[in-house]
Amino acid sequence: MALQQQRKFLKIRGAAVTFQSHYKGLVERRKFNAHMYRKRCEWSAHIIHKYYLGWRVRRDMRRQFKSVAGPVLVRAARRWLRRKFLLTLRDNLPTSSPTCQEWPPCSPLFRDASRLLRDLHHQWRCSLYRQRIEDNPKRKAVILEKLVASSTFSGKKACYMASVGKPFLGDSLRLADDKRWMATATATNDPLVVWSGHVMKIHRASGTAIQKSLAITSKAFLVLETKTLKATYRVSLLNLQAISCSTLRDNIVVFHVKAGSDEAGRKGDFIFQAPRVIELITKTKRVAQDIQRAAFTVNISNQTVVRVKEAQVQMNFKQATQQQDAPACKRAGNKIEVLV
Repeated sequence: MALQQQRKFLKIRGAAVTFQSHYKGLVERRKFNAHMYRKRCEWSAHIIHKYYLGWRVRRDMRRQFKSVAGPVLVRAARRWLRRKFLLTLRDNLPTSSPTCQEWPPCSPLFRDASRLLRDLHHQWRCSLYRQRIEDNPKRKAVILEKLVASSTFSGKKACYMASVGKPFLGDSLRLADDKRWMATATATNDPLVVWSGHVMKIHRASGTAIQKSLAITSKAFLVLETKTLKATYRVSLLNLQAISCSTLRDNIVVFHVKAGSDEAGRKGDFIFQAPRVIELITKTKRVAQDIQRAAFTVNISNQTVVRVKEAQVQMNFKQATQQQDAPACKRAGNKIEVLV
C-alpha cells in the first residue's frame, strides 16, 4: 500500500516537474525571442541610420564625385583652351595689309571659329584700308587708276603683271616745269599734263620709227619734237575712237583717230612704241572717258586694222622665234608685221 502511494506520488511529482519545466521553457523562450526582436530592431535601426547618413553625405558631396568632376574638368579645360586660343591669336595677328595671307594655326576644336575670325579680321582690315584711301585723295586716284588697269588688262596682256607693283609716274618728263612746254601749252591751251614720255613714232607707210615725245593732257594728245617740245600733231581726245595693243610682251600701242576730224586725223591712226604702255593706255582711257562721257574701247588683240589716210592696213603681232631687244615692224603691201 505504501509502495503504491509512493509510486503515485513520484509520478505526480514528475508530471508537475515536467509541466513546470515546459512552462518555464516557454516563458524563457518568449523572453529570449523578445530580447532577440529588440536586438534586431536596434540593428535594423542602426543600419537604416547608416544608410541615411551615407545618402546625406553623397547628396552633400555629389559635386566632388567622379561622375560630376569629369564634366566639370572638361568644361574648365575647354574654357582654358578657348582663352589660350584667343590670347595666342591676339598676340600673333597678321599685318593690316589686305594682301597678307598669313594666319596663326589653331587646334581642330576651334577650326570653325578661326575661319570666322579670319574672315572678320580680313573684312576689318579691308575697311580700314578703304578708309585710309578715302582720307587720301591722291592715294584714291592711284588706286582707281590701278583698278582701271586691272579691269582692262588682267588676263589679257602678258606684261600687265609686271606693272602691278610699279607706281604710275604720270608726267615723267616733268613738262609742267619746262619753259619750252609752257609755250606750247599756252598756244594749244593744254595746261594739265596727265602722261608724258619719250616714244618711238612708227611711220604708217614704211614701218620705220623716229623718236618723239608724247604728252597726254586733259584735252588732247600731242606728238612733240624731242628737243624743242613743239607740237607736231595735236589730236583732241574727243576724236580718239579707240586704242589697240597686242596680248604679247611688247610696248606698241595704236591710237585710232576719227577719219577727217582734222589734219592729223586725215593722215590716219597713230602707232607708238612707248614706255610704260600699261600706264599710257590706262591714263588715256580715263581722260577720254571723262571727256567723251561714254565707255572707251581698248582692243587687246594680236590683229588690228590701222587706217593709213583712206586705206585700211592689217597689223599683225607675232611672237619671234628668237629673243629680240625691241619689236621689229615691217610694212609689206596692206600688212604691217610686228615681231615681238
